[in-house]
Amino acid sequence: MASDKKQQKPTLSPLTGLTPQQEQAAMMLASGENLTAVARQLNLNRSTLYEWQANTAFQCFYNQQCQDHQQAVKNALFGLHSRAVDTLTDLLTNGNENTRLKASMWLLERVAGVAIGETRIKEALKKQCTHGASGWDDLNVLNEREYKAELKRYGLRDDEV
Repeated sequence: MASDKKQQKPTLSPLTGLTPQQEQAAMMLASGENLTAVARQLNLNRSTLYEWQANTAFQCFYNQQCQDHQQAVKNALFGLHSRAVDTLTDLLTNGNENTRLKASMWLLERVAGVAIGETRIKEALKKQCTHGASGWDDLNVLNEREYKAELKRYGLRDDEV
């Protein structure tokens, strides 16, 4: 009776609004895997990954993963700070290592300066559901019905509005 069995929709996480496969894809992308490799490893079409990347919940989870990776790199850099300072001191003293100095400074600036988007799905959905009131461009109002519908769409709980 295969016709009686409906294909079950994957369960969405109440914390992220994503399926386990979507979470895995976001983690892989955030760790530096390219789209083609992620699609191959998860047995997906690349177009599916592009669709997921347009999903607000996916974007937030991906951003959270990027933030976690960035923090891990920063923590590792803090662990190396004394060596970095020693190297910079040596480079400044000797003046022979111009290329190494520029490369070191570039890397440190880039890691610290990467902008990361919203990581909290509910905040992102609130922004998405907040619109200017009729005739009042400077007065923004949260559309609660739209917000609750979006929460439901992602399988999230309505703890607060």
